[in-house]
Amino acid sequence: MMSRRAGILIIALVSLAMMLGLTAYALAVRPVVDQLAPSSPTLFTQLQYPFNASLIPVGEVLTVHSRSWGSEPIENVELWADGQPWDLQAANNATLYEGLFAWQSRSLGDHSLVARTNDATKIPSTSAIVRLNAVLPYEPVVTFQVQQSAGESLESLGKAFGIEPQTLLKLNPQLGDLPVNQPLGRDQLITVQLAGQFTPISNTTSLSPNQASLPADLASLPLATPYDPNTIWFDLQRRFGTASLPLAPEALVGSSNCTTELVFTPKSDAADGFFIYRAGPDQSQFNLVATVAANGSGPQRWQEPAAFGQTLYYVVAFNPAGAATSPVVALNNADSTCSSLQVPHFASLILTPKTAASEVYCYSSLANGPWQRVPNQGFLAPLAGGYDLASALPLSAISASQSWNLECWGWNGSQPQLLGATSTTLNLGQTQAIALDADLFSVQGQLQTATTTQQLPTLSSIAPPTNLRLTTTLDECLQAAPQNDDFWRTACSTNLVAGATVLIWDWNEQACFPTAEGQDCSANANLEGFQVSDRLAGTPLELTRVAAAQRLLFLAPRTTPSATDECLSVRAYRGLAISLDSEVVCLPAFKLAAGSYQLLPSQFQFGAGLAQETVGADCPALPINQSQQTTQTYPYASSLLLLQRYSVAETSCRRYTASWFDGTVSFVLPRLDQTVTSLELTFNRTSEREPVDAAPCNANASLQLGSATQTIAWQSLPASGEIKLTLDQALLDQLGQASAPKLSFMLQAERQLANLNQRCSSELSDFSLKLTVQP
Repeated sequence: MMSRRAGILIIALVSLAMMLGLTAYALAVRPVVDQLAPSSPTLFTQLQYPFNASLIPVGEVLTVHSRSWGSEPIENVELWADGQPWDLQAANNATLYEGLFAWQSRSLGDHSLVARTNDATKIPSTSAIVRLNAVLPYEPVVTFQVQQSAGESLESLGKAFGIEPQTLLKLNPQLGDLPVNQPLGRDQLITVQLAGQFTPISNTTSLSPNQASLPADLASLPLATPYDPNTIWFDLQRRFGTASLPLAPEALVGSSNCTTELVFTPKSDAADGFFIYRAGPDQSQFNLVATVAANGSGPQRWQEPAAFGQTLYYVVAFNPAGAATSPVVALNNADSTCSSLQVPHFASLILTPKTAASEVYCYSSLANGPWQRVPNQGFLAPLAGGYDLASALPLSAISASQSWNLECWGWNGSQPQLLGATSTTLNLGQTQAIALDADLFSVQGQLQTATTTQQLPTLSSIAPPTNLRLTTTLDECLQAAPQNDDFWRTACSTNLVAGATVLIWDWNEQACFPTAEGQDCSANANLEGFQVSDRLAGTPLELTRVAAAQRLLFLAPRTTPSATDECLSVRAYRGLAISLDSEVVCLPAFKLAAGSYQLLPSQFQFGAGLAQETVGADCPALPINQSQQTTQTYPYASSLLLLQRYSVAETSCRRYTASWFDGTVSFVLPRLDQTVTSLELTFNRTSEREPVDAAPCNANASLQLGSATQTIAWQSLPASGEIKLTLDQALLDQLGQASAPKLSFMLQAERQLANLNQRCSSELSDFSLKLTVQP
């Protein structure tokens, strides 16, 4: 029979086991925002085109290319522009969907595009934000200096170069108010500007955004209050509760006196609280900035300092049953007085352990958001009397106040030890003494707010990413993920199974740079993230950005030829400071389904030139040839101009002048694991001549791919209409030999002087390249 002492011992052991189990469970429970991830790791969305941070011509209709893929049937894809719904396309339950949307910027300035994919799980996937700057369409304009001859005036020079005399006067302020018909004297250098002109772009879409205004009773609406749900209770309710899924809230945003007013209205009483996500003017990803309580079923407002530029928001209603996401809304703040915000920072923040600890690190959560390791890698820097938290914990201007949770760990020997956890409320916008006390550590410091100017390190002082590579293994993918948990395990496995490209890299925070005082590692502190760039035609163009803890990027499976996703590089950044490039990795050749595909151009190179000659006694020796070149990427530049102007001016000298515009358009070609049977270049040509009986423009035209060149009989082509050029077999043969194949259509204007007064021009537009492959 069991003794009483043995029974008590068994009860004690069982109780201890239960306590250890409950403790382990409590430590394993994730924050609520992680329990209810607003985007599913089995669904992914990317905007392939246009590139982030691109210039675009205002009013031109662009084809926006999205890719969505996942493990569940995709129902539809939405395109949002400037916080407004633009278009919706049904995906017909595909698991890989390519969206092509016609979108047009209707105003100058900043614009944003976001794609959102919905699948059978009803949890949307949102793409990174593509930010664009709409500007006036590109016009070829170049400036030269010419030496005028005796007797010439601004009026006669204007006739020679096709420029208004008053424009010449503005270009030459040294002439003062000289009458345009007055002789200039001799041998002066005069600045002239040669300008071509493209056909004006017309607005071809009737779509216009709907703009809802903030409610008239805004001031009477209750302010949202911070909410810190109990993670253990929430997890138990999520596992065993019976709550119903909340409906997505409505959201509106505006600003007044440099203060953002975000108003959101629940559509049901089921929500326990709301997550508020924001992407600032210089950000391409949404970040959680606040968790607030439901506070009934009526509308409530949330405030923060309004940044100058365009800021995007969305609101997520949540309860233990799940989450529902509002539409994206945009705040376009053009008030320049908001460009200098009060930025909070810790003037000092020292952590002092109460027990022996050789190395210390912490986890921090602001506004009940995701927990982040402090610092990202390594350990806190030691200071006299403790460890420096201030330099490892940056803040930004977010709201009047926000909660701050801190949990810290220390190494004592070979094992980490939990030093405890503590929390407080940070009152941003004012000076605040910080005094926190936990079980085995304390924190002392001061929070201050000041208008500061960021001191940027030099370009190379941030350590660049290294060992950029592709992976096809789950282990390598998880090693590059921010956390080795179920979310990232599902994300990695979903992409690997779907045939997506998984790009990973390394980054060493301890890669310091030598200075006169020794090694400097300061530039690596508080890294914000990594910028992934496409090496389109050799020029880095930003594709997307990822957080500092993330050393990987998923790229959609390739099903159509594209200039994007071919060769990539990565740079580390903090604010406006950016590192050098990593290695360049080019994706392997891939196999297309048999058929024909259309490619758009990648780059335009514009050439302009001027030739002069004078005849007569005692005439100045003029430069015979001057030329300039300018390179622009598509779609900011989308047309090629061939222009020739000849003139003869009679003064005391006879001046012959010829000026021209010409150029090159290039296509970056995909590297294919199959035979290309044909390539056909198509463009439209419109021509003008002055006078109407003048000779058409003469030029040398050719196609070049690798080391092969194909001459085009330019004079035999029609002066107007659609033109198709089929590439010779010699050029097709180059596709299998070039590591980065690029097709260039080169047009060189005739560059000889002529005894003529005439002008001719041809505008070449709507370039596309038809690529046909066999199985």
